[in-house]
Amino acid sequence: MIIDKLENLKMYAALNPRIALVCKYIATHSLTDLPVGRHFIDGEGVYVNIDLVQGKHREEAVLEYHHRMMDIAIPLTAEEEYGYAPVAELPDAEFDTQRDFAKVEEGVCQTYLTCKLGNMVICLPQDGHAPGICKSPELKKAIFKVAMY
Repeated sequence: MIIDKLENLKMYAALNPRIALVCKYIATHSLTDLPVGRHFIDGEGVYVNIDLVQGKHREEAVLEYHHRMMDIAIPLTAEEEYGYAPVAELPDAEFDTQRDFAKVEEGVCQTYLTCKLGNMVICLPQDGHAPGICKSPELKKAIFKVAMY
């Protein structure tokens, strides 16, 4: 899991060349003005979900992970905290291959990281992450989904 300033996202294109498409999209679109929903950038290989979520307390957050996609999440209206635990150390969970998603109900976060406004978090397939922890009752965020292969 990587947390950094959004302006530094281009430096991470070495992780995945599709990150350059995300950078271009961010430069040409106002994320805060996009309506809630999925917006395709490069078909199923790169898209952004604009979500409006209810802020959670740490004890309400559930770890999740993906195999095929990395997440690049950007809080748009309030800072967001993420729980973290390595997937290799989590208990087994049912993986939905169609949705590229597993929810680890019994997982325990090892640490918590705060993503402030103007920052972004990159969650790779090995990163169990518990998003949505927020003091604000509502959070608008952009989650770019980027295919790993």
